[in-house]
Amino acid sequence: MKYRENPKAIMLMPIVLVVALISGTMVLGGCIDKTGSEVPDTAISTPNLKIDDLLAKIMSSPKESSNPGDYIAAHQEEYDAIIKMDAEALPCLFSEFEKGGQTGLKGHIMESLCRNILGGEDISYANTDPQDWYDTYKAHMLSILKKNSLEFIKGNYPKGSIILNNTQEEEIGNTKIPYDFGLLYAYKNISSSDSNKVRELVSQLQYGQELPIDRIEFGSENEGILRIDYRMNLTVGQEYKVNHTKKMADAVMLFALLDNINAVEYNLVQEDYGYGGVPITREQAEQVLGADIKTLGKTEAVFLSEMPKIIAGLQWNPGVMDIITYEHIMR
Repeated sequence: MKYRENPKAIMLMPIVLVVALISGTMVLGGCIDKTGSEVPDTAISTPNLKIDDLLAKIMSSPKESSNPGDYIAAHQEEYDAIIKMDAEALPCLFSEFEKGGQTGLKGHIMESLCRNILGGEDISYANTDPQDWYDTYKAHMLSILKKNSLEFIKGNYPKGSIILNNTQEEEIGNTKIPYDFGLLYAYKNISSSDSNKVRELVSQLQYGQELPIDRIEFGSENEGILRIDYRMNLTVGQEYKVNHTKKMADAVMLFALLDNINAVEYNLVQEDYGYGGVPITREQAEQVLGADIKTLGKTEAVFLSEMPKIIAGLQWNPGVMDIITYEHIMR
């Protein structure tokens, strides 16, 4: 497949720019704000117009090639001019990705520019196309922001934080985040024989923060089943509603972090009473998610970008009893 551009559009660009300058209004050359409208802001329009012009020159040749690297090599001076703009170039480049569908020649060149400018702030991710890289990087930055302040992000990710300028209000809002995903990934593939570490991990999960952990058991002799007992402390007249979605979400997190676990068995216990006993298998969880869980936990970048979205949309109702009463326990 060869990349083709409209030569007339390229020839007309200088004329359009001249008209814009004469009229006294400088228009963002394809760059947009968070509403999707072009922004007539003179203070930021000049670099955006320059970037659009440079990108057009880079994409102009060689027409016979389908390799983005050939276009960059043929116009190294223009490419380097954008790189030298450093973080100043990112708002325009990011806004083009915000439009979506950047999977062609322009997208590949912009991805190369962004990743070179971001440097150490970029993620290690084998993306399928430029838009996939941008969407994944944005989700990564959002996941960090959900656990930290914007000031922290700007201090530690000064270039990456630019991607959040027009997104935090709409996409973060007041959403309650059930897990500290960054902290949890530190437990990736801990030894199942390290009971203290396993208990630490389980205590970070939703049920572990809601009910005290009574017992944790794991061993290869029980076919890779991790058993977790949570203790209830109901008194006369009290009841406890079991949240099956939370149970499944906790199981998904454990499967993603501990590759040697094949099933998770939850038990809610009090006195001699126990609720549960039926393990959630890895296969069952993957059927609910419609995704391979081991892949989701393979790298930190994928885990941080994909897991928050998956957990946020997870719903599970196995159609079993979900109310436990004190009277039921004491029968």
